[in-house]
Amino acid sequence: MAKGKRFDFSKNNSYVNKDAIRNNVTSLITNPIYESKIDYTELNVSEEEKGQLVNYEQVIFKKQETISISLMEMSTALYNAQQILSKQAENGEGRFCSWFQQLNLSKSFVYRCLDKYKLYLISNMETVMDLTVKETAMITKALKNNTIQEDDVVEIINSDNITKFLDEKINGQEEPTTVDIGSFIESTKEEQKNEISKIKKDIKNMNDDLKSKKEKMNELKEEINELKEKIKLMKEIEKTMKIEIAK
Repeated sequence: MAKGKRFDFSKNNSYVNKDAIRNNVTSLITNPIYESKIDYTELNVSEEEKGQLVNYEQVIFKKQETISISLMEMSTALYNAQQILSKQAENGEGRFCSWFQQLNLSKSFVYRCLDKYKLYLISNMETVMDLTVKETAMITKALKNNTIQEDDVVEIINSDNITKFLDEKINGQEEPTTVDIGSFIESTKEEQKNEISKIKKDIKNMNDDLKSKKEKMNELKEEINELKEKIKLMKEIEKTMKIEIAK
C-alpha cells in the first residue's frame, strides 16, 4: 500500500481515526472543482469511462503540480548552494560537487536542475520545471552556442512543440520532402543523392517524433498504474468512512 497512508485496514484494526476522516472530507469540500479540458467526444468512451478518466486527469495534474513545485524548490536551493561553494575560483566547482555528492545526488540530476533554474532566471516562467530532459538540454545548448538569444526563450517554451520549434528557429522551417519520380530519374547523380539525403533526414525526424511520443505513452502508462493503486486505497478509505458513518 502507498507510503504515508492515514489508515490501517488490517483485519485486527477496529479503530478508525475520526479526525483523519473529517480532514479528508474537509479537503474534498474545500478543494476547487477540477474542470477537464479534454474533448472526450472524440475518444469514443462511455460516461462511466469518462468519469474515471477525468479522475485520472485530476490526480495526474495534482501530481505534476507537486513535482514541479518540489523541483523548483530543489533547483533554487542547488543554485544558491553553488553560488556559495563556487566563490573560490580554484576549487569552487569541486567543493560544490563534493557537497551534492555527499547528499547522494547524481551529477546529471543536479546540473539538469541548474539548467532549468537558469532558464527560469531568463524567462521568469516556473513552467521550465516541466520541460523534458531533451528540451532543457536543447535550449541550454542553443543558448551556449549563441544560435538563439535569451529573448527567444519565452517564445520557445510557450510553443506547442518545443523540439520542432527550436529546430526551425535554428535551421529554418523546412517543408517535408516531395519527390517527382520523373524529375528524379532525369536529374543528375549528384541531385539524386541530395534528394535521397533529404528523404533520409525526413525519416529520421519522423522516427525521432515517433520515439518521443512512445516515451510519453510509456510515462502515461506508469502514471495510470500509480493511479490504480491510489484509487484502490481511496476505495478502502471510502469503505471505512461508510462503516464509521453507519455507527
